[in-house]
Amino acid sequence: MAGRPGVFGQLKVNIELSIATVFALVACGAGAMLALVLLGARKHRTIWLAAFVGTFSFSLLTGFLGALSVSTAWAWFASQLLVLNFLAMPFLYFYAADAVGKPAANKLFHCLPAAIAAIAIAVHPDLNRTHLYWVLVLQSVLYLAYVLYLISKYRLQVREQYSSLSQIDLMWLQTMVVALLLLGIFDIIVFPLARQFWITPAAAQSAFNFLGTLYLFWMARGAISQEFVNLDQKIGVTSPSYEKSGLDSDSANALAGEIQKTMNGQQLHLQPELSLSSLAEAVGITPHITSEVLNKTIGQSFYDFVNQRRISTAKSLLAETEQSILDIAFMSGFNNKVSFNKAFRRFEAITPSEYRRLNRPS
Repeated sequence: MAGRPGVFGQLKVNIELSIATVFALVACGAGAMLALVLLGARKHRTIWLAAFVGTFSFSLLTGFLGALSVSTAWAWFASQLLVLNFLAMPFLYFYAADAVGKPAANKLFHCLPAAIAAIAIAVHPDLNRTHLYWVLVLQSVLYLAYVLYLISKYRLQVREQYSSLSQIDLMWLQTMVVALLLLGIFDIIVFPLARQFWITPAAAQSAFNFLGTLYLFWMARGAISQEFVNLDQKIGVTSPSYEKSGLDSDSANALAGEIQKTMNGQQLHLQPELSLSSLAEAVGITPHITSEVLNKTIGQSFYDFVNQRRISTAKSLLAETEQSILDIAFMSGFNNKVSFNKAFRRFEAITPSEYRRLNRPS
């Protein structure tokens, strides 16, 4: 009888480790499939995202193999996966930098931490892995913070130059990076807390691998459809060159009137792919001057200037016609229903359906 608790305890550990194994293998399989899909996409930039997906998915095995490190071979393999983690964030940064139009320079330099970690483990096999783990955490935070900065700056510029943001605003990538930060917090906080509630590391690892797998599946939807645009880096709300344009107040007001007259007269907002450049060409001025007048005189970004008119058209159609919501979205200049609903809620604080219900005659 004295030996039975140990036997059953060992059986429980084996079952939990098996669950962790399943989730880890599913994550690796999902990551490998997604990496292959990204490599097959006809977009050269996706090679870096494929590299990130591959390294991230296989790195999910690190904790599991660490729990199984009962032999030198297992311990060595787990250490190599830990080194692989140091490449994931640089690969994600390379993709994000390409996506926002600022390709990363000196890519080998960004791979240096991984090389140093590999050498350190080779020279000192008994190196404390906890130290490497916290270096990895610091590296991840720095890279993710910088990627979020790049995306935020890019999204501001996109709003200055395009009236339709679907598939070009990198919202999916921004959300993905935030989700990755949350996974990191989970890794840092939940595992120590698990021990306080008598949850085995294997069970906690199972949950983490499951979340990681869902994360990889979710991530795929935005990457494949992402479109890349060439932004005029000189155009933007914060551009210091606005102060040097020499455009006086009277001229700016006159141009503002001309922009609004052209927009209303030609109904340019009904063109789904209307851009700042095409509006400037219609008015007969440069995109830079157009952006300056919109921001400083009219007080709106190009995106808001165009979409406010689209919403105005949609409101009339909703109240006066029997057209479907989808048809009205297209008739108003939107290229999909999701963008239409999002813009409508932003300007009117209610959905198109609610607006129609409140404004249709009895």
